[in-house]
Amino acid sequence: MKITPEYIKNLVENRSGIKDLETRSRKRYLVDTRYVCYKLCKDFIPKRRCTLESIGAAFLRDHSTILHGLKEFEYLFDNATFVNSKSLYLSVKAELMKSNIIESDEDLLNELTLQELKQNYKTKHILHMNKSHEVINVLNKRIETMKNNLPVYYGSESLQRLSELNYRDFKEFEKRADMYIKSLNWKSGLRLNKVN
Repeated sequence: MKITPEYIKNLVENRSGIKDLETRSRKRYLVDTRYVCYKLCKDFIPKRRCTLESIGAAFLRDHSTILHGLKEFEYLFDNATFVNSKSLYLSVKAELMKSNIIESDEDLLNELTLQELKQNYKTKHILHMNKSHEVINVLNKRIETMKNNLPVYYGSESLQRLSELNYRDFKEFEKRADMYIKSLNWKSGLRLNKVN
């Protein structure tokens, strides 16, 4: 059996004697008891299955209410007015610790079959490789375009030296050349047309 927000809610209702934690009442003992439930859900349900929305669904609350409740629990935990709720929290926590239904994220991982893990890895790897190939192709096209346009601006000796540059140095050259051309355009007030 897996621990769910509903299971924790029922456990706390039975332990505290409160019949309905879903009620819209804002009486202090009900609110504090709900805070205990929220905290127990966060402590004992693996993160993969325990979202603020899933906890809220069990109590007919939205995620922001759950988040506020978790913060209030931390704030009130050592407060003298929270003694009854604190003892409820500790007793239910002890009961859950004794039971063998505590699951971790590792238990959820074990539920996945090896085939599912392999398929997930292959899919991610393929997507990553496709993206890498797209980037490499775009960069290669830009480099070829730049190399094809170089003879127009530079003599053969300069062209020889540029063709020997590694990628990083070529990108630095490209950036500086672009800045120089822009400065010439700005100074002269003319726009240079690309020579094709």
